[in-house]
Amino acid sequence: MVDRVLTPKQQAEYDKLLEALDYYDIEGEDRRLILEAYHAEDWDWTECDGCTLVDEGGFAKGYRHPACVRHDYDCYLVRKGEMSRKEGDARFKRNLRLLGMHRTRAWGRWFGVRSFWVCVQKWRDRKYLEGRVVPVQHESNHWGRSACVVPV
Repeated sequence: MVDRVLTPKQQAEYDKLLEALDYYDIEGEDRRLILEAYHAEDWDWTECDGCTLVDEGGFAKGYRHPACVRHDYDCYLVRKGEMSRKEGDARFKRNLRLLGMHRTRAWGRWFGVRSFWVCVQKWRDRKYLEGRVVPVQHESNHWGRSACVVPV
């Protein structure tokens, strides 16, 4: 587990995550996998988007949805070659359902994220994997490090 200094808003957000996991009775491996994204040593959840542009499932606009944070972390693992995109997308849909999202809405959210990847991110990822771009980190970047690329 990585101890990070969190702002009051980030601490409130993390506390809300723990409350949500308790409220939806998410235990065992499912809980561990969601929390893994928040405690990863080589990835910082405070820099990812986490679906902050929408109000979803009790998570107010501006707060990262735990399923989205885990999916952003899974995308990072895909880029590192540690998991498949298919596995990450399946986990995303499952986590949305675990956190109380209706099946139709979860499918729609999954479809939207998958469509974005096919239309936009896939090409960024290809350039990244071919070494034509390198990821950079911007503290002021709302979209997080996974969306930041700079031509080499």
